[in-house]
Amino acid sequence: MVGDCVEQDNQRTAETEAITGLTFLDFAGGLERCMGDRSFYLELLASFAEDNQLADLQRLYLAKDWQEYRIRVHALKSSSAYIGADRLSAWAKRMELAVGAQDMDYVQRNHGAFMEYFENILKQLAGAGLWEK
Repeated sequence: MVGDCVEQDNQRTAETEAITGLTFLDFAGGLERCMGDRSFYLELLASFAEDNQLADLQRLYLAKDWQEYRIRVHALKSSSAYIGADRLSAWAKRMELAVGAQDMDYVQRNHGAFMEYFENILKQLAGAGLWEK
């Protein structure tokens, strides 16, 4: 029983170190949004990574389906804010507003870098090994 508690403490310490090493995440803010429930927060991180919207956003961009693109970046804005990926959330908001304002010049200038940043986040989440059991 004591060994189980020590093992759980060690696992939590390793998870915390892995999460805090992800510099794009506001770990404290994300955990707060999950009412301090670490397990739920880890589930959200896993869900965010598994629900990879990268290919869909690229497809919509290339198809110039701006209505659906705007809906998807709006969803990304919300989900990334919830997990504490604040910079990604802010960038998604700017993309959403630009599409809404029909500022396609802004969208075209920023879409590539936005996708690269998002892809980098997904790679870092996958590399953290937080939910590989």
